[in-house]
Amino acid sequence: MLADGSAIIRRHARNTFTYIADDFITMVADNGIIVLPGRPIESVGQITWESGAPGIPDMPVYWFIFDGVDTLTIPDPRSSGIINLPEAWYETSWYSDSFGIYYSHGYVDTPSDIKGMLCSAIISELSTPTMSATIQSEAIGAYSYSMRRRDTGGGMFAALKDFGMLELVGDYRKKHGTLAVKAV
Repeated sequence: MLADGSAIIRRHARNTFTYIADDFITMVADNGIIVLPGRPIESVGQITWESGAPGIPDMPVYWFIFDGVDTLTIPDPRSSGIINLPEAWYETSWYSDSFGIYYSHGYVDTPSDIKGMLCSAIISELSTPTMSATIQSEAIGAYSYSMRRRDTGGGMFAALKDFGMLELVGDYRKKHGTLAVKAV
């Protein structure tokens, strides 16, 4: 049940709830802005501008700004405000907006509210009086037992929905990206 419930939560959240140290990703900036996937972002390490042109080497980028959440701002080197940039960087045009980024992200520990929701759903499933989780009530003599499920489909998914999975996991759900369009 733990494995099944965890898989349902991970699939719905589009999130593995794991920590990845020194992950590498190549991303394209939109006017110098990059939104990193895999929140929460713990730290941003080395960033390299990937030239994309023969004869022009990739260059390390030291003047990036990390907002502490998930966004990097990388100004053009000519407007970076760094006085001692090599002359070649002032003369080089940015042929590419691709950057190689090393960063650490994810959850060291699974969030407590996610664990609590999963444990509550498992307890609910284990306390169901029969092997069929779709049962709503049963009576044996004077004793009767009733369980109201909002989702009549039963099973672990129904138990997770009863404990607010759709609302709770929304905070951890990986969002789809957007594509910026420029008028020419």
